[in-house]
Amino acid sequence: MNIKLAFASLALVIAAPIVASAQSAVPGKVGNVTLALVHTTYTEDYKETPTDKSYKEFYNYTNVKSKYGNKEFIADLIDSSVLEGAVADWTIKYLDYNDGDTTGLFAVNKDGSVVYINSDIFDTSFLAGYAFSGTYSYVTTIKDDVDQISKENDSWKETDKVDVYMSPFEGAALILTAFHNYGYSYKEVYDELNDTLVSASYSIPASSFSSIVGHDDNDTEGGIISGSINVSALKDTADVSAFLNALP
Repeated sequence: MNIKLAFASLALVIAAPIVASAQSAVPGKVGNVTLALVHTTYTEDYKETPTDKSYKEFYNYTNVKSKYGNKEFIADLIDSSVLEGAVADWTIKYLDYNDGDTTGLFAVNKDGSVVYINSDIFDTSFLAGYAFSGTYSYVTTIKDDVDQISKENDSWKETDKVDVYMSPFEGAALILTAFHNYGYSYKEVYDELNDTLVSASYSIPASSFSSIVGHDDNDTEGGIISGSINVSALKDTADVSAFLNALP
């Protein structure tokens, strides 16, 4: 497995916190997180019609679906005092800092404040099985037996089967499994003659937790959870110090 998977994986595992200097901008990559989950359960409708000649009972069971998206997730975080204020003021973001050294989920308020969503609230771990595809090329031009310019092109796509645990408030425990789809691409041009990096770019496309299925471990009425959690392609952000300063 390519070592750069450590950079690309959106497994939401936080590395050692790095505290940013308040006097300088710290660049990083940030993407939008979209929860698109559905809780499916049922209702029971019972009727009885007794008469002098007969007694009839009728049961009707109907599926009931309720959305669990960003608004519901944020509302639960407010109810559990993780966040404060209005639901509409918050968005959920994903951070990748220093090519994967520090990653994680954050709630960002429109006033600029940032709250880290720790692993007690959202966590994922490798379960079993993965499939991947990728390419790697490295070419060096040589003149008079001296290395001149080297070019590296690297890309990777992977799908892992993972466990996902969500507990936005006390008493709620969504126990899920999912396919985690993610990847990255890296391009580099290096001047071997002058030992100088000419250019380098590292990008992370949109990723997702797809084919989610599971249940609320504390839901006495049963029901199932299904859907997906999506992360948009990460965009280069000039200053992510607010995210880093929110880490414990």
